[in-house]
Amino acid sequence: MPGYRVDLNAVASVLDKRVYKVSDVKDRLVKVAFDVCRFVDQEPDKLWQIHNGSDGDYIVAMYEDDEKIATASTSPWEVSSQGDGLNIFYKKEHLGKISAASVGFEQKDMDMARSYLPKALASNKELVRGFLTSLGKNQKDVIIAKYPELV
Repeated sequence: MPGYRVDLNAVASVLDKRVYKVSDVKDRLVKVAFDVCRFVDQEPDKLWQIHNGSDGDYIVAMYEDDEKIATASTSPWEVSSQGDGLNIFYKKEHLGKISAASVGFEQKDMDMARSYLPKALASNKELVRGFLTSLGKNQKDVIIAKYPELV
């Protein structure tokens, strides 16, 4: 269409907003730490940092979507919660269940545990060994026979 221009940067900033005024979204925020918060309707690992501006406080995204997508697609680990327990899956196969308290999570932190543990298991062999040891010798031997890369 001749005579019309579309500012794609403006469109992108509306669709993928990375900065909000705190006063506009304060009823949707949950404080996580001193100056860190998250949206109640967003994934728990998408954190926002509060910054002071001359015209009020702002929150700025602390996460990168591209990094999250790459991490999620490359990790063979998944975690789901049931009651106060965490079900651990490797390559879509259920390996076992552990209590959230055994890995330092309280009941209120189950959402965080589900998003944090897959990344931690993918990058921390000691955590994997500790999990396998907690399952018992017979179950550990069966899993290692099937997935020797876990040792």
